[in-house]
Amino acid sequence: EIGRVVLCKFLYLLIYSFKEISTGIVKLDSKYDCAGYELATAIYNAEVGKTEIVNAYEVLKKYMDYDRLKNAVIKLKNVLDNDESIKMISEYEGTVKMEIQKFLDGIG
Repeated sequence: EIGRVVLCKFLYLLIYSFKEISTGIVKLDSKYDCAGYELATAIYNAEVGKTEIVNAYEVLKKYMDYDRLKNAVIKLKNVLDNDESIKMISEYEGTVKMEIQKFLDGIG
């Protein structure tokens, strides 16, 4: 429990170097249930691994109004804001790419 609290507080404080931090967190191979860990994992998977784009989009929707990690939310949005990801997300949502782009543009 103490490790979870420390890691989550660490994420709140240091989420500014997203790629490096998210990579380090994922390499810990731990499953902590906190917003920072979910966002870091989503950023890592979408940016570094180029995988789990739809899951990253779901994490983005879940935390889009979470002010304590606003910079991480914006980073995740920016990672997903490309033609390939938008196409995958629009197919998942059953909508047109313009609707997903509009959603992404509204974050930040």
